[in-house]
Amino acid sequence: MSYTRALWLMTVSITLSHLASAQLAPSTLSKRDTQAIEILARAEQAAGGMQALASSHYIRETGEITLCRGKEDEQLEGPVTIQLSGGSHFRMDADFPEGKWTWIVKDGGGSKEEDGRIIPIFHKAAINLGDLTYPLGYIAPALADSATDVSFIDVEKLNGRAVYRLQLKGGLGLTSQPKSRDTIIKDLLVDVLNFDILAVEDRPFEAHRPGMTPDSPTRTVEFSDFRQVHGIRFAFSIRTKLLGHQVLDIRLNEVELNTSPSQNAFQIHW
Repeated sequence: MSYTRALWLMTVSITLSHLASAQLAPSTLSKRDTQAIEILARAEQAAGGMQALASSHYIRETGEITLCRGKEDEQLEGPVTIQLSGGSHFRMDADFPEGKWTWIVKDGGGSKEEDGRIIPIFHKAAINLGDLTYPLGYIAPALADSATDVSFIDVEKLNGRAVYRLQLKGGLGLTSQPKSRDTIIKDLLVDVLNFDILAVEDRPFEAHRPGMTPDSPTRTVEFSDFRQVHGIRFAFSIRTKLLGHQVLDIRLNEVELNTSPSQNAFQIHW
């Protein structure tokens, strides 16, 4: 092969390689919409500000819970205690007349104890339990992590109120594992007027129905009855819907910040 032909082939190869890299590069870049970032920052400010939110390392909530299982008229009711430490540690204890139920999540692993029976929680469902009652926990990681997608979707109505729909796609602080490859997608519905987060939508469960392709139904967590606690706006009413049906209703009486959890509060039971 002549020197000239070899040089030509090498030039073509380099050019094609450069073009391929240029075509692939955009797919590795995060999408961070300027308007969405501004709305998210205003939601953070309206909730109490970056410093106040960053100082809430441990949250303890107490109140009442109604759990709907099977048909909507099959309800369990009782007192509930919820503990959160960052987005990666979550515990909920509900004392029903039929017995105590406990959900524990730590770094994407989880278990549920129901009437003495321990049931593992699958990873996707477990990691999406983090910050269930505290959607403000998603804001700081989304703003700080340049690899997290933050997209403006639309303006729409929720229960008669105008809301911005933002979509977050990234780790969202739901695991403290530095090499985690989890990508969580959550839609935040933010009030246009006061920037409260009124709802979060995600798809944390796999539904398997006979004769049908498995799918992931939408879960909607709605927030209301906002109150100030140590300078932070907490929702004292949290309602969870799955496929449009209410499955969980939490009504808080008290929120405490930065008290000390018990030593084994987030130890997963196997």
